[in-house]
Amino acid sequence: MTLDADLRRKVPALALGLVEAEQLQVQLHDPGLWTMLEELGERLRVELKGKVAADRPEIAATRRAYRALGDDPTRYRPANEALLRRVLGMRALPQINTVVDINNYVSLASGFAIGCYDVATIGGAVTARAGRDGDQYAPIGKETVDATNRLVLADAHGIFGSPTADSQRTMVTPATHQVLFVIFGFESSQAALAQAVDQVADLLGRFCAAQILDRRVLSE
Repeated sequence: MTLDADLRRKVPALALGLVEAEQLQVQLHDPGLWTMLEELGERLRVELKGKVAADRPEIAATRRAYRALGDDPTRYRPANEALLRRVLGMRALPQINTVVDINNYVSLASGFAIGCYDVATIGGAVTARAGRDGDQYAPIGKETVDATNRLVLADAHGIFGSPTADSQRTMVTPATHQVLFVIFGFESSQAALAQAVDQVADLLGRFCAAQILDRRVLSE
C-alpha cells in the first residue's frame, strides 16, 4: 500500500490503518457479534442524543477531506456518516456476514470510515490516490459511479474502494479466506488509528478465527 504524492499534498493529515488477515472463517451471522453491534447502537443513541452524525469529529474531518479533494460529501456520503445516520435514525443495519459486522462495529466505535476487501480479488500493488477525470467503479449494490476527485484505492485492475463505498469486485463473502481492512483517518492521532487497528485485529481473531498477517498505521 502506498499513498500517492498528489493525494498527500491535498490531504496532508491523511493516515491509513491497515489490517491484513488470513485463514478466515466467514459466517453469515454470529449472535454474539450482532448483540455487540445492537448494544453499541443503543449507547451511541444515548451519547449523541440531540446531535447529528456530522457533529462527530471523525466524520467532520472526513467531510473536510472530501472537500479538499473537490468532492461533495453531501452527494455521496462517507461510509462512517451514512452508517451512524442509520443507527441514530433507528434504521436496521444490514446483516451481510461477520467480517462486514466487524467493519461496521469498529467504524461506529471509532468514528472512522473503514473498508474491507477480499485479497484474492486485488491485483498487484495498491495505491491510495485521488480519482482522476473519467475514473469510475461499481460500488456494492449500485451501478457504476463517477470517482473523479474522490479518495480511492486502486490496483492493477482499477478502483476497488473508497471511504464512501467498497466495490463489487473486492467485496467479502463467505468464500473469502484473506482480507484487507483499510481504516481512513483524517486529522486523527496515531493512537486513535492504532486503537481501531487493534480492535479490528482482535475481533477478526475472536469471531473469524483469523490469523493476523499485518497491522500498522501508514502515514507516509
